[in-house]
Amino acid sequence: MGPELNLFDDPRARKTDPETSHLAAKRAGRNAYTARVVVLRLLVEHGPLTDQGMEQLAKQRKYPVSPSGLRSRRVELKRKGLVRSTGRYAEILSGGKAEVWEITAAGVREYHEAMRDLQ
Repeated sequence: MGPELNLFDDPRARKTDPETSHLAAKRAGRNAYTARVVVLRLLVEHGPLTDQGMEQLAKQRKYPVSPSGLRSRRVELKRKGLVRSTGRYAEILSGGKAEVWEITAAGVREYHEAMRDLQ
């Protein structure tokens, strides 16, 4: 298993990469951080949700995150133990079933810490 994810971890460019790569890494880091906070916020405010539920709420609130970005960040947050499966499945728009996710106690602490740091 790789190094533990920190909510504030950013993608990095190599020292030998051109300046454009360093700028892109900074932008990607801000986007990843935003999406992680959005996932945690939605689960804190709305309780357990499917990925599609998170995507719909993020779109309604005009959060600047893509559906694939939300799913990717939710996977990272799961690996860190900040979100987990409820073991339940819910029907989604396609008529299929999707796993329902919830925030853990560690996720709530990390979310509140992130909100304090933003003030």
